[in-house]
Amino acid sequence: MSTIPSPISERVRFARRMDPASNACLQEAAASPQADRAEALLNKAARFAPESLAVDVARYKFYFYRGELASAEGIVRATLNKAATQGGFSADWSQHTAPLVDREQPESPARYYLYGLKALAFIRLRSGAADETAFLLKALSVLDPHDLVGASVIVELTAGIGDAVDAG
Repeated sequence: MSTIPSPISERVRFARRMDPASNACLQEAAASPQADRAEALLNKAARFAPESLAVDVARYKFYFYRGELASAEGIVRATLNKAATQGGFSADWSQHTAPLVDREQPESPARYYLYGLKALAFIRLRSGAADETAFLLKALSVLDPHDLVGASVIVELTAGIGDAVDAG
């Protein structure tokens, strides 16, 4: 087992405050060239810190980048529920009518929730679910009107795809 890296030697910063054992697993997973090993380490990190939203983000990104959209989506949806529970708000994005994010709390459950919605929008876009993607992006525009999580990138990508289809 690897030693726990100091903040200076970390390759990736997953969160400001993180369980040292789960952080060590995430660091090792990020450095691993072997997907099976990285996956095992990500799952181990989740066992060390089951309530960590940062670990969940690392896990869903891993599956997304491997093209395992169904696995990524399952973790994103679980993360949305976990973030809502931790933040004390509804997990149903259609129920929110006001901004959800606090500029001063970049690692709050609300911010992780918004990152999860952004990830879900991108996954649904990649899966060909244009209507659901549009619905998610509309919700993000209400919940994050200042685009703190960067959903505008997906809006632009969606528009570009639409333009390409129209031109084709």
